Amino acid sequence: MNKIFFAVLSVCIFFFSCTDSADFSFNGTLQVVDKYVESKETGAAKRKLRSLARRAKTEQEFLSVYKRCKNLGDKKLSEKVLKKAFKRFPFSEKIRACYSFVLMQDGKPVDEQLLSPLLDTDFRGLVAENKFFSVADLKTEDGYFTPEMVSFHVIAANATGNENFLQNAAVILALQGKLPQASELAPLISSNPYFWAMVAYDARDFRSSLDYALQSNGKDAAIITADSFLQQKDFDNAVNIWTDLCREEPGLSSVPYLNLIKYATDIGDFEMRKAFLNEAMIHFEYDSDVLAAFARFALDSNTPEDGDIFTRELRKRGLRSRKMVEFDNRPRISPELPLEKFVNAMTETENFDLQTEIFKYQYLLQGIEPGEIKKSDIYRFMEGEKPSDELLRYFIWIFMVQKDYEAAQGLLQPIITEKMGHGDLTSDDVFLLPHWQKEFCAHLVAVQVPGEKYADYTVPLRLLEGISYDYESSAALNHATLLETNYKYDEALTLLNAISEVSDDEKKSLCKFRRGRIFLEIGDKESAFRNLEEAVKLDPSNLNARLLFRDLNSEGNF
Repeated sequence: MNKIFFAVLSVCIFFFSCTDSADFSFNGTLQVVDKYVESKETGAAKRKLRSLARRAKTEQEFLSVYKRCKNLGDKKLSEKVLKKAFKRFPFSEKIRACYSFVLMQDGKPVDEQLLSPLLDTDFRGLVAENKFFSVADLKTEDGYFTPEMVSFHVIAANATGNENFLQNAAVILALQGKLPQASELAPLISSNPYFWAMVAYDARDFRSSLDYALQSNGKDAAIITADSFLQQKDFDNAVNIWTDLCREEPGLSSVPYLNLIKYATDIGDFEMRKAFLNEAMIHFEYDSDVLAAFARFALDSNTPEDGDIFTRELRKRGLRSRKMVEFDNRPRISPELPLEKFVNAMTETENFDLQTEIFKYQYLLQGIEPGEIKKSDIYRFMEGEKPSDELLRYFIWIFMVQKDYEAAQGLLQPIITEKMGHGDLTSDDVFLLPHWQKEFCAHLVAVQVPGEKYADYTVPLRLLEGISYDYESSAALNHATLLETNYKYDEALTLLNAISEVSDDEKKSLCKFRRGRIFLEIGDKESAFRNLEEAVKLDPSNLNARLLFRDLNSEGNF
């Protein structure tokens, strides 16, 4: 049986000793029992204890007898003593706790009514352990992942000081999509800081994730440390850690290489990008993410030069600007090579998720973006061969991008129906789906799929709050939109600001426009003016921002 409550019980179960002459005979007999036990005369000790059980009158006397029965390992006699004690002292917390403890010795739950009075006492750990037994007795996982179980794990953690219970509670909250609440359970000093670093990172509390990651050891901890630095715009520290990981243990993980490749892409350093890509391909030639980065580089390295009038004139005269020299010296990869590597990797590893990358790349080679892929092409592909789960996910995403929500739901519905046993997108069961499925469900519920009666934005908001996403993702913007729709303006403003910090000018303009719209809604015209003005400067083609800025500017006083 779990040892959660031994420490608490040992406090209240004590040897009764008193020099009162009225109780001398009882206490003297207890001393005789102790001598029998010491000389290993177990039978004689038990006979004396049965006699004492019949004579016991006070709470302390019953507990003294029980203590000796427990030490002798006589569960039957212990239960008999405490049953009698409980009838005589039904309101004694100590007696109730000991009686419940004995009944639970077989690992079976007892009646919750017996334990419920102990919930707000020092013996509340017993209530938690009994709940664990009850759930285990169901022989299913369903009962483990309920909101009620969170509180019982926290109770158990407080009663025992065992951090594992807090981690269990955090996992349940995370599965329910309550990542910020999961992160709040983290103790100041942890025996497993890496676990809490991951929870905090998924909750987008990057300062806490960094704090816990720095307390952790190992390569995985180093990766999350670097990622936390990155999220806080500390690029130098992030790059240094990734570079050290690649140098010290090059075959450990593709993650540091991919992060360095992305960083080099963001700053436009083709040489650095190619160098780390070459190393990654040596150690992880069949890794789907590395191959995807290789394919993106092949496309980018063969992008035609920006042929503006100035550039064309210089070319005619045989002259080159510094930018033109960099373009000419850019390392290049044949655009056909990634396709060969994708097919070879899928053949060697039987990783059919590479289907997705092959499908993507075939269209990108033709200059066709995902939003331009025809629905008929997707259905034709599905008729020819069965798509992998990852490719099916990509097809759903394409339909989402194209705003063909009916087609998207047509592909998603069978997947979630198989997992949940039904197809209700507003059910609480949706919260237990994988993140990408939750994100799509949130979007479909939010846009009110044609033919369906979805109008409540609470469900999609809760779903998105429980998803770990990058600020660059569409999920982040969708989340911001739902926060605004639900009048959670402060949260929406904070999220939009975070998204804008990692976005290109076009997306940054969109974020500034939405911030301006929110500031107008709450009556802060000065902040609205500043954000809208910046939105127009970032992207003059942002018509919504221009119109709103013009209307606001016409009012004057700015």
